[in-house]
Amino acid sequence: MTRIMKRISTYVQILCMAVLFVTASCSTGRKAAKTTPHVVTSAWKAGDAVVSKANVRITDAKGKSAGLNGTLKMKYGDVVQLNLTYLLGIPVGTLELTQDSVLIVSRVTRQYSRIGYEELSARLGRDVTFAGIQSMFWGEATDLMLTGFEWKYGTFVKLSDDRRLPGRMDLSVSRADVSVSLSLDTPSYKYDDAWISRTAVNGSAYTRLTAEELFNVVLSLLGR
Repeated sequence: MTRIMKRISTYVQILCMAVLFVTASCSTGRKAAKTTPHVVTSAWKAGDAVVSKANVRITDAKGKSAGLNGTLKMKYGDVVQLNLTYLLGIPVGTLELTQDSVLIVSRVTRQYSRIGYEELSARLGRDVTFAGIQSMFWGEATDLMLTGFEWKYGTFVKLSDDRRLPGRMDLSVSRADVSVSLSLDTPSYKYDDAWISRTAVNGSAYTRLTAEELFNVVLSLLGR
């Protein structure tokens, strides 16, 4: 395995955990934070399914950055699935959020971790829910600025029926033990439900990391 591919794989893990860190802050601090609302009521119903190309740039605590491509697929009330690729479409990782758990897959290192929200909330010290994470991706939440955390929307994209979804989100975490920023661009949404909504992981080919192992790896990469 090349050094660059190892680094790309770690960035996938960083991306996944950054989303969870910021979402956890959104869940507990939104009422106390000064926010700039974009979308205050839901325009979506259960089963609405969309797909967009995705472009991600991640910068870690040491200032190293990497760009990844991929797709973001979402079905309202069911799943948020981000598949990431590197040069020439090489698959490097998946972040899949369902109502009962979070799945993180590193294709390069052949590792994965599946964490329930109860355990995730306990480890982060904040209430993390599927509904909270979904609200970010579907444009139902608000910009958020808290000490050490920032998450904001950029552009919004109109679909064929004039409903809107975020075309860009910027997330950052900056604390004593964590420092990472990322941007997620999704400029080309369309309605589409012709995709597999659950990622299959071959247990004989992939090693499962416990939540503790995943947190230890990622926090060390973030500069703890």
